[in-house]
Amino acid sequence: MQNKSWYLLDGDIQIMDVGVVETTGKHPERKGTRFWVLTLLQKGQRTLLSDGEEIRVSANEFFLLPPHTRQEPLECDTHKACYVHFLAKGEAARPPERVDASKILLPKTGMLPSSVDCIAHLKELAAHALTPYADHAFLSLQLRAVLSMMSLHCQKNPNEEKQGTLAEQILLFIQQSACAPLRAEGYEEFFDKSYHHINLLFKKQFGCTVKQYHQRVRMERAAQMLIQGRSVQQTAAACGFEDYFFFINSFKKAHGIPPAAYGRQDRERK
Repeated sequence: MQNKSWYLLDGDIQIMDVGVVETTGKHPERKGTRFWVLTLLQKGQRTLLSDGEEIRVSANEFFLLPPHTRQEPLECDTHKACYVHFLAKGEAARPPERVDASKILLPKTGMLPSSVDCIAHLKELAAHALTPYADHAFLSLQLRAVLSMMSLHCQKNPNEEKQGTLAEQILLFIQQSACAPLRAEGYEEFFDKSYHHINLLFKKQFGCTVKQYHQRVRMERAAQMLIQGRSVQQTAAACGFEDYFFFINSFKKAHGIPPAAYGRQDRERK
């Protein structure tokens, strides 16, 4: 079923507040704010009433509330999320009939794209907002980029179920946590399902096991770090490998040459 509420954003964007929150509690009560509220859930769930409409979002989902919306708490939630309060011109709009990448058109609630880590982008934006060199133009440009990526995904998938598929959520979880030494218990705790069940769903959707994809992403991250000039030791540690020699063997298996040679080869090409 399509989202009934869509919004078209236009013009200049002015960030008022951006940050990361990890807490247990209820959504704050607000009566007619002058800013937009965008929240991206990384973990847990968030529940609230928006002008009397029940909103429930879980990991890898978002909600977007327009100005002058009456927001009321619903349940006591445990969640980790990125949020941003911003000023922008916007209006209610019809769901998209065709994709127009030049427009920022978003539903009130939806799934985050699995191909782009919007949560990481917003976290980076929150970190830069605290520095003296991040001016209005820079922050506005970065938020517009995040909104545009979300918009393109939602326009391409206007009929997507809000919860999406568990396999897509697992994919995004791996991308966001690729450098952590994830184990079966970590997946089970996060998704509240057995690792066997998680692995079956993922392999059916993407044709490889969770472990295989996790390793593939880690090796790609490692290659990028070596190209950027990091040492083999630094790269192994940053990618979550506790065994230095296991990292060397894993990298050679994935890329055909040892990590030291890979970094040296890239520098020689330059």
